[in-house]
Amino acid sequence: MIDVFIALFSLLAVIFAALVLTLRQPMRCALALVSHMICLAGIYAALGAHVIAMFQVLIYVGAVMVFMVYTIMLLDDRDDSYRHPYARKLVPAVVVGLGFAAVIWAAIGYLPAQAAAAVPAVDPFTFAAFS
Repeated sequence: MIDVFIALFSLLAVIFAALVLTLRQPMRCALALVSHMICLAGIYAALGAHVIAMFQVLIYVGAVMVFMVYTIMLLDDRDDSYRHPYARKLVPAVVVGLGFAAVIWAAIGYLPAQAAAAVPAVDPFTFAAFS
């Protein structure tokens, strides 16, 4: 059951991180970042690190994001970037992200077989320096 919560919070964290990068309106980016940090706190709580989860919410979400939102509210709202909900480079970013994910997926798929073949079997109780 804990694995389900970790997978859910991880998926949501990746989605909110992507929204932070693709949204054009600064206040929506800040809200996506707050949601991302709350998902990280959920992952910490599911892993049993409740103190770190509490600090994540209290310090990062509660204090740091207040200053960021205050700074965002001081920005000029007549900027034309508010008219476009997503960045212009969304399609190239998705292509590069999917390519990067494919490379990592391939590396993970090939890593155990290569790593097992490359590492020789060693008895942990014998040391080369003492033999």
